[in-house]
Amino acid sequence: MTPGVLSRFVINRFRRRACRFDIQLLDGGFFGGTKVYAAAHNGASLDTAFVRLVGPLTTWVRDWFRSELSGKQVQIAHVADHASLEAGLLGAEVVRGGGKIRIWPHSANVVQPEAHDPRCVSHVTVAVRSTGWHWAKAIGPEKVAVNAKTILPDVSAAPTYEAGQPLHVVLFAGAHSLRRLPLMSYKEHKASWKQTLTTLSEADVNFFIKHKSSWETREWITRRVPNMKALPFSSVHANKLRLPNMVFLCVSATSTAILEGIARGIPGIVVRDIPIDETPYYDPASVPILASDQLGSFLSALNSKSAWEALVEKQRKWFQQETAQ
Repeated sequence: MTPGVLSRFVINRFRRRACRFDIQLLDGGFFGGTKVYAAAHNGASLDTAFVRLVGPLTTWVRDWFRSELSGKQVQIAHVADHASLEAGLLGAEVVRGGGKIRIWPHSANVVQPEAHDPRCVSHVTVAVRSTGWHWAKAIGPEKVAVNAKTILPDVSAAPTYEAGQPLHVVLFAGAHSLRRLPLMSYKEHKASWKQTLTTLSEADVNFFIKHKSSWETREWITRRVPNMKALPFSSVHANKLRLPNMVFLCVSATSTAILEGIARGIPGIVVRDIPIDETPYYDPASVPILASDQLGSFLSALNSKSAWEALVEKQRKWFQQETAQ
């Protein structure tokens, strides 16, 4: 039922003090040509501008779905990205016609289950049990199923620990957008990135950075420590990395890459200096969550066969429990 990617927003510039912004709307094939909205020099306040610019688009998408569904009796709408404008409006129109939605979250934020009326949700399929618990609390446990294969493909085991080899730390950037944004202090988040990069460059480890095409891009990461030597970016997919003694790492917000790594036998850790409200994938008792100034000593202690394998085993047991159906 979902007609592909209908639209996305790109915020080009936001000035907090003046509450002015430029917004560019990139339309998909269903919408025709590209439209560009630019705030005037004395533009409206942020809240007024969003009502004026986003409001008409919301109405347009709603009417488009309403037209497409006219005369059809859709019993279930499968929604893969329930946090998006398109999926939300599609689900609303299906419910309006007497149907229900089935939700397939990839990495849903913990605040999203509360946004759904349990009467409108048929089922939810999640990757791990801890996320399912939040959905079960909101819509009922009988409607929640766990299936890790929704986001975890079949992959080969990672290389084991090799004595004499350094740790190979793979640092995953985030690709957050406004509709899936974890709540955090951006200023402190940038400082955490800077401290993490500095620590990795000084530690006795090899490290690679998996940048994203939006938000935490190669350019954004490079600006965190502009005087550092060329940073080691990698374009190899996480499931294809075959380095000895690997460790997967995220800063502030977590990534499903940590889960993918644990599934292959790669330990994962998180650097976090600030409180953050996001997907509850990772239990700190199994997946260490460290302050940025603790990272160096932690990696030093981890660089032994016994310590590395002990963390792998602890996380393997956690993974089995979290993905049990």
